[in-house]
Amino acid sequence: MAAFIAFSGSPVLLGIALLIYGLGMRHGFDADHIAAIDNVTRKLMSDGQQPVAIGFFFAVGHSGLVIVVTLAIAHAASSAAWFEHYRAAGAAISQAISGTFLIAVAIANIFALRTAMQKSLSPSAAIPSFAARLVRAMRSSWHMLVLGVLFGLSFDTASEIAMFSLSAGQASNGMPLHEIAILPLLFTAGMTLVDTIDGLLVVGAYRLAVEQPERRRTYNLVVTSLSIALALSTGMLQLLPTVDPRFMSRPDALALLATVSEHSSLIGASVLAFILIAWAGTLVLARRRQTSDEATKAATAATTNNQATPFSKGRGVPFPRSNPLIRRSHDTAA
Repeated sequence: MAAFIAFSGSPVLLGIALLIYGLGMRHGFDADHIAAIDNVTRKLMSDGQQPVAIGFFFAVGHSGLVIVVTLAIAHAASSAAWFEHYRAAGAAISQAISGTFLIAVAIANIFALRTAMQKSLSPSAAIPSFAARLVRAMRSSWHMLVLGVLFGLSFDTASEIAMFSLSAGQASNGMPLHEIAILPLLFTAGMTLVDTIDGLLVVGAYRLAVEQPERRRTYNLVVTSLSIALALSTGMLQLLPTVDPRFMSRPDALALLATVSEHSSLIGASVLAFILIAWAGTLVLARRRQTSDEATKAATAATTNNQATPFSKGRGVPFPRSNPLIRRSHDTAA
């Protein structure tokens, strides 16, 4: 609403505002967002929690940094060299932290899944110590606030760069700072919407796997394994440049990272869509199975009742031979 009021006199600015809102929604589908939210949700639910606000807190922490940096860029639009130095250092820190955390929480979920499938292990005892220490900090939904800030240090995604460029461009054209502040807020609104919905949906999807793991082993295996695979692959790609600096000097490696970065939102959205399809399909099958079981029970009960009641020959009415008066009357009539 603030964007429509502030930019009502300029269709171009309204278009830019809508574009930035869309960029925020796209950023919410990035693979690292989906991997972090889904895997932390699965981990907390295996610990007996219902973390419905995981996505919201992650987005708030992530977007708070985006707003501050956007305003700083707009304020110093004529000299943005400092931002490139900051982005290079922030990218190294963010990739190391996010990559390590994603791998650790994926390993924790591997052992939690193994526990659920075998019903013979203790989750806390099964998880390797290095992974347990890293994920132990995530004991509540609001702890994702800090993780969101740490994930947001790099500012290297296409949607974030586009938003920063648009904000800097408008600052160069003389737009007041209070109007420029609306742009990162729109980006935040779009990202928070997607991440919050993602968190709510995966709580429902994982609840189906956690509550009755013995009855839905295939569903549990497929859905959890998909999130684990996304976290492992995303974490390893983020850690490779830090672990092996020579990796970035290879043209094929740079091409791979560029392709993954360009299609990160598509990858994350595809994984989320597959989880939701599996969830919906399992619910439909469970409903059909329940209806079939109820019909079978009703038919069995009706058959049992019919066999339990004696009927007189040829009359179709109950014949209580225990009453001597009725029995004598029947014999006389015969």
